[in-house]
Amino acid sequence: MNGTRALPQLARRVTDKATFCAISAALALLCIACGSGSEVADHPGKAVYQQYCYACHQAGIADAPILGDKDAWAPRLSKTRAELLDSVIQGMVPGMPPRAGCGTCTDDELAAAVDFMVLRVE
Repeated sequence: MNGTRALPQLARRVTDKATFCAISAALALLCIACGSGSEVADHPGKAVYQQYCYACHQAGIADAPILGDKDAWAPRLSKTRAELLDSVIQGMVPGMPPRAGCGTCTDDELAAAVDFMVLRVE
């Protein structure tokens, strides 16, 4: 009888721990998405990044350098801002579509997204 009484308490603890872990993970992701400082969190390129760049640059799809990964970004950071922007505008093999897939983005908006990503690496 004592074992059956302990089962609901154990289930409650597991649920509480699972809830705690889920909330902790969500908060950690939120903190990562917000950036490490206000200059990044409020950056004008963040919205374009989140809408058009995030899917590939968060997961490293098609050789996209993961946001914040210094080693992956090192070869790109040796390029000028104009060269990086040109890569975005023209697209790159294997998977970077021209204009990052944003047919309505201006060059200035794309440049702001590039600046946002570079800030997250430096």
